[in-house]
This record gives sequence, C-alpha cells and structure tokens, in this order.
Amino acid sequence: MPDIDMREHSAKPAYAWFVVAALSLLQVGSYIDRMVINLLVEPMRRDFQISDTQVSLLLGFAFATFYAVMAIPAGRLVDKHSRVRIIVIGVLFWSVATLLCMVADGYWTLLFARMLVGLGEAALLPAALSILSDYFRPGRLALATSVVTSASFVGSGLALVMAGYVLSQLPATEFVNLFVFGEVRTWQLAFGFASIPSLLFLGLFLFVKEPARTGLAKQKDTSASLRDALEYLRADKAMWISVFTAMSLVNAFQYGLTSWIPTFFIRTYGWTAGEIGQLYGMTFLVCATTGILTGGWLCDRLYGRFGRRTFVITPFISAVLTIPLVLTFALAGSGLVSAILVVPLTFFGTMAFGAAVAAIPSLAPNRLRGQLVAAYMLAGTLIGQGFGPWLIAVFTDYVMGDPMLISRSIAVVSTSLLAAAAAILAVGIRTIPRGNDIEAQIGETAA
Repeated sequence: MPDIDMREHSAKPAYAWFVVAALSLLQVGSYIDRMVINLLVEPMRRDFQISDTQVSLLLGFAFATFYAVMAIPAGRLVDKHSRVRIIVIGVLFWSVATLLCMVADGYWTLLFARMLVGLGEAALLPAALSILSDYFRPGRLALATSVVTSASFVGSGLALVMAGYVLSQLPATEFVNLFVFGEVRTWQLAFGFASIPSLLFLGLFLFVKEPARTGLAKQKDTSASLRDALEYLRADKAMWISVFTAMSLVNAFQYGLTSWIPTFFIRTYGWTAGEIGQLYGMTFLVCATTGILTGGWLCDRLYGRFGRRTFVITPFISAVLTIPLVLTFALAGSGLVSAILVVPLTFFGTMAFGAAVAAIPSLAPNRLRGQLVAAYMLAGTLIGQGFGPWLIAVFTDYVMGDPMLISRSIAVVSTSLLAAAAAILAVGIRTIPRGNDIEAQIGETAA
C-alpha cells in the first residue's frame, strides 16, 4: 500500500468558515436560478399552451438531464484539477444560461435554456464538498456540509420571495422592451433578476484559495478511476445503497413538493403567485435552513455513539416525522391550516439533507470524493428533480384527470416516496456495521 499523506486540516477555523460562507452564497445563487421557475407555472401554461406534464419537464427533466449527465465528468475534473477554477467557470455559465431563459420565445427554447442552466451548475456541489473535506475533519464536517447544503433551501426561498415580489410589481402589459434583449414576456423578467445574485456572490468567492488535498497517496498520479469508485461502493454496499437509493426518493419528494406547492395554493385556495411566493419563500428561508442545520448538528452529535449508522438514522427520523405532516397538509381543505402546516413540514422534511450528504466527504477517500458526490448528484437529481415534479403532474393529468385535484396528487405521491425511503433506511440501519473497522479496511482497499 502506498504511503498516505495524512496532513492535518491546517486552515484557521475563521478562514475555514469563510470558505463555507462563500460556497454557501454560490449555492444560494444557483438555487435562485434553478427554482424561480416554480412561481411561473400558470403564465407558462397560458402563453405556451402546455399541460402540467409538459410544465413538469421544465421544472424537472430539462434541468435534471444535463445536470445529471455532467455530474460524473464534473466529478472527475474536481478530483484532478483546481476546484476553485471549476466553480468560477460554472457560475459564469449558469448565469448566462438563466438570461437565455428570459429571452426564450417558446416552450422548446425555454426547455433548451433550462438544460444549459443544469449544465453549468453540475460542478458546484462536487467541488464544494471536496474543498470542505480539506478544511474540516469527520465529526465537524457534517455541520459545515449542512451549512452549504442548507444554502440550497435559502436560495429556493429567496427565489420564491423575489419572484413573488417581482410578479406583483410587474406592469400589466404582456410584453416589455429591454435594451439589448428586445421584446420579452413580462413574467420572464423574473429570470433576468434571478441571474444577478450568482454574479455578485462570485466576487466574494474569488478570495477563496485552492486548499491542499489531505489524505492523498504520496505518488504522482493520485487520481482514481471509475472502477476504483465502484469497488469502493461495492465494499460498503449496505451504507451506500441506503444513502443513494433512499435519498433519491427523498429528493423526489422534496423537489416534487417544492415545485407544486405554489400551484397547489393558487388552484386549491385561490391565492395569488405573489402571496404564496412571499409566504412559502419566507418559510423556506427560515424552516428549511434550520431543518437542514439541525440534521447536520444531530448527525455530528450522534456520530460518537452510532458511528457511520448516523448518516442513515437521521434521514430515517426525518422521513417518519414528515409522512403524516405532508398528508394532512395536502388534504386539510383549509388554506390557513395548510399554510400553518408548511412550517413543520418544511423543517422536518429537510432534516435528512443535513446528514446524508455528509456521509461522502466524511467516509470516502479524498481521491474519490468528487466522483462519489457526482454519483450522488446523478441519482438525486435524475430521480429527484427529474421524476419528483413529473410524478405529481402525471398523477394529476392521467389519474385524477383534473388540474384542480392537485392536492390529492401531492398526498399520494409524496407519502408513497417517503414511505419507500423510510423502509430502505430502516433496512440500512439494521445491516450497516456500527464501528470504524470497516472504514479502515475500505480505506486500505481504496488507497
């Protein structure tokens, strides 16, 4: 076995948390670009004459396909090249792609522009988690990781708040003329505003230095092949089957719910896009952020007692607590009750993300982290963002046969996804070894 460079994480704590803040802001910006479209369902349906199922392709598959396809190549680049440089290129690309959404003149051009947004954002999370693993050791890494991951929900909340405000302030005209861009649909201006934060946050990120990689073999070629990654996953299959499969289902639940909650309130209770954007956006900002941070904090606290099982136990708790909440929320029949239930639903529904994502940088060898995060993204995005919104839309269009019955679609699809995830996690808790012996064994194999 080659010698292993086990250098300590030498960065000062204050600077390490500055890196967390810079990465978190970029994550916020990426989700503003990604999620702003969720408040635009009704004007898209009206102007492009499309069904809920076609809308779901814009909300999910258009973005998720390119995001997922590029995840593995992006992970390979992250493991071999400057992670800071990769992130800078990605931010510039997805910001320009979001502007293309603003000027898209039809359904298919908007679909293509959404694909390009996914292409640009594919490198951010693998690079960010790889960087964090060189600043924080296991036992402290889950909280740092959950801060960055929680920023995705901050971005989603800001996207809804911002889009809700913008839509409420837009002129009543169908089109507006913009300098350089020409005539665009008024509601598409939301995409233009969404592209700005990422570029502003990029200025702060330019002060982040590329960290030295810890835990690398002392040899010239420290990269790992796809076969190495697959062998590592196979050696610890109980852990990774639980994390990858269950969290893909949890992602599908979360993306589906987030995509259709605004439309649910608009259709079921007659709320305006501005009203639900403000309410749900602020709920996401507060409850999703605290939920995912609580999940990361709980994971760090339980790690000493349960070891690697903690990365599965915390998502299991989240899924079990969320099932009755989402069922009651969807079928309450009262706008006030549903609005109140959004608070605990968002908090407990997001706790899983603070723990499961941290399993990869906490347990995997450095030279495999980018690829494994990319594989997690591939499964979570393709199944989660791709199928989550689509499943609810298909259930509404082809099972219920009435767009006004979206509440029942949310109830059936969401509870089914969470129940399946909880069952997989329960099996994982029983089969995953508790101790660290397997980690040492796998580490030798991977090295």
